[in-house]
Amino acid sequence: MKNSSIHFGHTRRGDFSHPAPTFTRHGFTLIELLVVVAIIAVLIAILLPSLTQAREAAKRAVCASNQRQLVQVSIEYAMSNRQVIEPRYYAFNQYHIQNWAGGIHGLKLVYDAGFLKDPKPMYCPSDTFFKVDHDFPVHTGLGDEYLISYGQREEKAGEIFTLPSLRTQRAFFSDFFVWVHSGAPGDFERTVEHHQTGWVMSRFDGSATWIGKTDEIWNDLSWSTDFTEQGRTWRTFDRL
Repeated sequence: MKNSSIHFGHTRRGDFSHPAPTFTRHGFTLIELLVVVAIIAVLIAILLPSLTQAREAAKRAVCASNQRQLVQVSIEYAMSNRQVIEPRYYAFNQYHIQNWAGGIHGLKLVYDAGFLKDPKPMYCPSDTFFKVDHDFPVHTGLGDEYLISYGQREEKAGEIFTLPSLRTQRAFFSDFFVWVHSGAPGDFERTVEHHQTGWVMSRFDGSATWIGKTDEIWNDLSWSTDFTEQGRTWRTFDRL
């Protein structure tokens, strides 16, 4: 049988039968960069509204949880206070729970009694006006004031809310208000809406719900600091 063999030759240094391939690195052209920027802009335009909506939905959920917690501590307060919940009547506005003269009412009574350990649940995460670090308290030349995000249903003069009232479907807390005045020159009272498209409202029974803003509801609300007009707002929420 004939032997077969394979011979491996060698090439002398510098003796190449084929030239080595060369590679040239090119940068992006202006058109390519513009296309990439346009694609990124389109993606941002598509995703940003969804992210904003998701963020606001999360804030609404926290707001509802805050209000349910406030109802619960109000119940605990009432159980230790002859079935009477914290009185809230204050003719000036919804968001004061202690004025500079030392008048304490509403959730400040609950907080001072130790049923609410942390003031943060009294602040809506979508509230851009009142903040716990700034408004609990506000130091003034006359004394400290305490301001919160949520309005609480007020009693009529001489009226008392008792624990049986807490078991009803009547509206109790909401972030629906506010007339505010910053004190800056030329800044007149204005309405501040936390969620822009509606309100979170909790009831005496501890439930919380989202109320989408419609023209019909909006026109039936009153933002006056007068109790009679505020009562109209709460009665509107009772029907929702």
